[in-house]
Amino acid sequence: MKTEKHNFEITSFRITPESKRRLKEKAAKHYRPMGIELRYIIDLYLDGKLVPADSVSRENTKTQEAGVESNVG
Repeated sequence: MKTEKHNFEITSFRITPESKRRLKEKAAKHYRPMGIELRYIIDLYLDGKLVPADSVSRENTKTQEAGVESNVG
């Protein structure tokens, strides 16, 4: 699977109980179905290494379609 680089710029970031709760909710919604544990999700998300699951799924589909076409030919 080809990975894309994403540049994130965080000007000010402070973890408060409220922001941590929102981050957990977002992580549970987008990344939990992929089978990644929550503590790793938060670490990866804060490092900017995690993209939403729907964009990953689309990338996998494109890669699989391309692979099928090249195998048939």
